[in-house]
Amino acid sequence: MEKELPARQWDDRMDAFSKGEPFSRNFVCAGLFHNRNSQYLDNMAKIAKKLIDKQSVNVELRKFLENLNYKVSGNAIYSRQAVNRWISLFKVMKSEQKVGFYRKDENERFNVAELDLGNPSDIQHYAGIIFLRIRGHEDEELSEELKYDLRQELLEDLLEVAEDKWVREYLEKVREILEEIKRGVYGSHYRFPFSTLAYYLFPVNFDRFENVILVSSVSMYSRRPDTKQNLWQELQKAKDFEDLKGHLESTGKSLKDLEELLDQAFKEENLTKLRKEWLRFIKKVLSGEIESRKLVGTFFKKRDTGKKTSVSYGYYQVPARNLELFILYEDGIDNRQIEALKKRLAKFRYAGDVKISVKDVKPIHKLFGGKEYFEILKGLENNSRELKHEESLKLLNALMYFTARLNRFLRLSLEQKENVSGALLLLNTDLEKDQRYDFWDSISSLYDYYGLPFQTATKRFLSTITSSAVIKNMLISLYKDSKILHFNFDGFKLPEEVVVYVILEKPSPRFFYEKSEISLVSASRHYLYEVYTIESKGNNASIWLEDKFFVMCDYFGEDVGRLKEYIRQRMEDKRSRFCFISALKDGYAKVLYEDMCSYSDFERKALFVRYKELKTAYVSQKADNDCLVIYTQQFNELAKSLGIRLEEDAAAIAIKPARPSREFEDIHHPALQVFYTEKIGWSSDEVYSQQHNLFLFTLIALSMYESEAFQVPYSKLSLYSKERNIYLTINRQANDGVRSSYVFPLRTILYELVEFFRHLPGDKEVS
Repeated sequence: MEKELPARQWDDRMDAFSKGEPFSRNFVCAGLFHNRNSQYLDNMAKIAKKLIDKQSVNVELRKFLENLNYKVSGNAIYSRQAVNRWISLFKVMKSEQKVGFYRKDENERFNVAELDLGNPSDIQHYAGIIFLRIRGHEDEELSEELKYDLRQELLEDLLEVAEDKWVREYLEKVREILEEIKRGVYGSHYRFPFSTLAYYLFPVNFDRFENVILVSSVSMYSRRPDTKQNLWQELQKAKDFEDLKGHLESTGKSLKDLEELLDQAFKEENLTKLRKEWLRFIKKVLSGEIESRKLVGTFFKKRDTGKKTSVSYGYYQVPARNLELFILYEDGIDNRQIEALKKRLAKFRYAGDVKISVKDVKPIHKLFGGKEYFEILKGLENNSRELKHEESLKLLNALMYFTARLNRFLRLSLEQKENVSGALLLLNTDLEKDQRYDFWDSISSLYDYYGLPFQTATKRFLSTITSSAVIKNMLISLYKDSKILHFNFDGFKLPEEVVVYVILEKPSPRFFYEKSEISLVSASRHYLYEVYTIESKGNNASIWLEDKFFVMCDYFGEDVGRLKEYIRQRMEDKRSRFCFISALKDGYAKVLYEDMCSYSDFERKALFVRYKELKTAYVSQKADNDCLVIYTQQFNELAKSLGIRLEEDAAAIAIKPARPSREFEDIHHPALQVFYTEKIGWSSDEVYSQQHNLFLFTLIALSMYESEAFQVPYSKLSLYSKERNIYLTINRQANDGVRSSYVFPLRTILYELVEFFRHLPGDKEVS
């Protein structure tokens, strides 16, 4: 019997914005697209209809959001089949005929190996991982400003013991210039692009785990030749650039000195010297030969068991449809590059008779309702994370217009059985998109939800399209939700036949709290759940994405019952297991797990798993492609050696994702994926001290599916992105006639926007 949970009450604060009920200026709200005010939602539906019909709504959207009693003109008539309850494309194509291609080569495999706590002398003889903790900042928030300061302090540590003459001279110059940047543009020195400049001059970064700050990446490898040029262009565009120029000149230095120093930082022979000096330094720290003011280190070595456990890279199956792409380009993308891309795609063959064609080429701003709406996606001056009223209205217009356009792409693919329609979005940048296009994540999360074959590309991608590897990685990304991955394995202790259903929880940012609150216990969230199926029989396995579910604030929405029913229908299968994975302690996944455990035998079949990421400071090259695993006992030893205060009294598995060749910058610096669970396994003989059980196998299979690069057989889960605290502000007339400001987290709005478009009024007129 299913136990009766306490009745959930609708939170009236979800209706506050629509009804004009005021909050304090520091209160973080929700309910812009999800509430129980039918009159408000009907008006919003009329705006959605106009957007679907490509009409301009900027004036009416403004008046509607600003004025409590404004009535949107026109009506909204929808076809349920075309708009309401959008069918996920990946579900439609799952049952269709398939074609396929190998991720890499048919016989390509990676090994799975365990790690043990090692001695400093083991570094010379064993592959492994080094962890470095920063002293003196326990239980302290890791701000961008603190990162800048820590980089300066760690540079001082290295400078004191550096043996190489060139390295000492270089670090002296970097020390001086970092201090001058701080003085010259104080307050902006730790923001882009000055923070990026500081990183490339001394490429060490930091991250937080539990109560400590760790060195999270050290990028002293070859760099792409165009990175420096593009960074310098970004510096020249910065508002504070002239201030920096003036300050340097007042100290007897010049921009030329800074540019020459940056040139030195990009030379491969200099990076080699710096890398050797850094490795010599951390080895001395680990051995106790020197006492660093800032670092505490630990080395974990690869255990040699004599037994090989391995997994194949795998084989993708994709729908036997031709891939029809729209190319949407930003101003500044050369037409010759677009033509070269079209020719390259037309010639590429990857899966039987499946072909890639370009349907049309258009400016990218047409996806967002105009240039001014596309421009807002690039972010604000000073990297601001709080949008004012005018900026918020523009961003909302862009997001709603784009969501309406996704409807058209979905309908094209559903109507044309021979083709699947997608898009390449070409951005005029060579830098990583999150360094310049501050709000682009909101766009990618929208097309990701619907499983549409959309992919963002930069000028760097266009410069490498002659490479088959680049095109292949693009295809894996385009088929992100509609692919099936088949692979084989050796050395795992699994049942002869088993089916694991993995329920991944992806929460929205928190809302319903005061920004000044230290504790966010009372805050609320929306949730997205992705459900994956892993089938294993003998030494062969397959994994695919099964479905997606939304659970809104306080566990409302029709997907709550649909998700429960999905699990119930699969309980009786003797082969079935269930794995709930969340980055939260208090999310709905834990409630759902406990709820379903009231059914007989379910608790034996189910695990609830908590997820975190633990950054590494150095991974030996011999261990790059190995899947390295740390089990509970060894993980506790790691925590003790680094002074990490673990909150969990539970079993743990930590997995190091693979990474691509170090031919270029070490962008994909691996974090350990740490998985906690209170139970020892799915059955009494599945203990974590034993190697290679079903739990570990499940996590590896999931990581393999998540990887979108053929050279990297598995990657970290995109389970939970850290909240970047991006807020929209909407000024609205309150019911007392006074205008009030309402603050909304951007990603929370995206959850509501998708849910709103899924449930537009169907087969009826709203007038």
